[in-house]
Amino acid sequence: GDLDCIPDNPSFEIGPGEGGEPIAAWSDDGAVGRSTGLRSHGSWAAWLAGPSTGGPGISRLLETVECFPGWRHRFSVDVGHRGADPVVGAARLAFVASWLDSSGTVLEVSSMILLNQESPTDEMSTVEELLPAAPSGTTRVRLEFVFIQTKAQESGRAYVDAFEFARVDPGVNQWGDFGGATLEFSDRIWRVKSAYTGPGPNAFSPSASNATVRPDGSLRLAITRVGDQWRCS
Repeated sequence: GDLDCIPDNPSFEIGPGEGGEPIAAWSDDGAVGRSTGLRSHGSWAAWLAGPSTGGPGISRLLETVECFPGWRHRFSVDVGHRGADPVVGAARLAFVASWLDSSGTVLEVSSMILLNQESPTDEMSTVEELLPAAPSGTTRVRLEFVFIQTKAQESGRAYVDAFEFARVDPGVNQWGDFGGATLEFSDRIWRVKSAYTGPGPNAFSPSASNATVRPDGSLRLAITRVGDQWRCS
């Protein structure tokens, strides 16, 4: 069926994840976490800093979502840094979209700088961009926030919040807040919601602990608690 490219946990409210990552639904490398230090929506924002490993390096927060050839998306995100720990020198925060085929090969990449030392401190600014159409052969798109640190080992943290990745061509449909997980119940295939979204907002989980079909064919829906976060179905 027709699916939208919608990221899970776009305001980074859910964490830690079930796999031990600091932000549920997102993978990460380097110095990445959640904080209340600077935010624009909800109680938390994500932050990235240089990995500080002795030379040039990057820290990444990434997620891969379904996407198909010809689809176009507009992304919007709030970013900022604090005067207490500003991004300095040549360090910068970027957004990278990489369109992938079914084997994981990168077909095309689009990137832009979101924040650098010239960005205002102690406030969140919104950055928006209309991305090019997904190339032929696309099955997924990888979305990444990347903190780039040079050999100067610059200090500072970049904060990210209220991320949106909305399909504009073709237009979105009513299934935009569902992930790819499904289950079979009562002779139908059901899609299982997996996002921090409405109604609510709530943290919806596709885990079998929240939504599963019992051996006798009955459907079990449950609310679970993982750390300090409640998840529903």
